[in-house]
Amino acid sequence: MDLYAHAKSVIESQVCEIHKERPVINFYNNKFGIECCCSDFKIICFKLALKLLLEQKNKKMSVAWRKPED
Repeated sequence: MDLYAHAKSVIESQVCEIHKERPVINFYNNKFGIECCCSDFKIICFKLALKLLLEQKNKKMSVAWRKPED
């Protein structure tokens, strides 16, 4: 599963504790948008998206900086 599909799946599985609604994620031209029921829940979803992107970056960085074996 690519990063976009994974992020969409994870974020859309979240439920707002107040309104009991799920966010809708839209990807277009390497940008994404999050539609939520309230701004507090939107912030939670953006933080989750950022966490997923940073995890992916760290995975790529650890592979790129791996010391070559002799």
